[in-house]
Amino acid sequence: MSNHKAPLDFLLSQPGVSRLTVPRGTIISNTGDSCYELIILQKGQVRVYRPAKDGRAITLYHVNQGESCILTASCILNTQSFPAIAEVEMNAEGLVIPAKKMLQWLKTEPLWQKYIFSLLSHRMSDLISLVDALAFSNLNVRLAKWLLDRSNISQEIYTTN
Repeated sequence: MSNHKAPLDFLLSQPGVSRLTVPRGTIISNTGDSCYELIILQKGQVRVYRPAKDGRAITLYHVNQGESCILTASCILNTQSFPAIAEVEMNAEGLVIPAKKMLQWLKTEPLWQKYIFSLLSHRMSDLISLVDALAFSNLNVRLAKWLLDRSNISQEIYTTN
């Protein structure tokens, strides 16, 4: 992989990696699903969240262009089921990597290792920020930040009752 400038360049050159297009609103992983493949987004956005029994939900993080879902990677590494819901928020296109290839490359491809560990580090930072916000910021501050963040991504904000 040292001949490749980025993980996407590497992926595009590999047999067994396929392309995927998914429309907004599609649930691509549900709580309890088995993880057989990892998707690297090339376009779009996916929201990863945990629902509560009362209908509320907490967003754990968003997967954006050039990223993947670290929970999916973790499920593949630990042969566990998916602990959240992943829903496409903006029409998505991506590269699909079979779990077997992902695991093989973690053993043999330094650039792939770096990509996965960088993704893990980034997501851990996101989750620490989420815990900090929930523990130390009041609702008005969190709502204002959320609205500002969403306005940078899209002109539309979708809500539920």
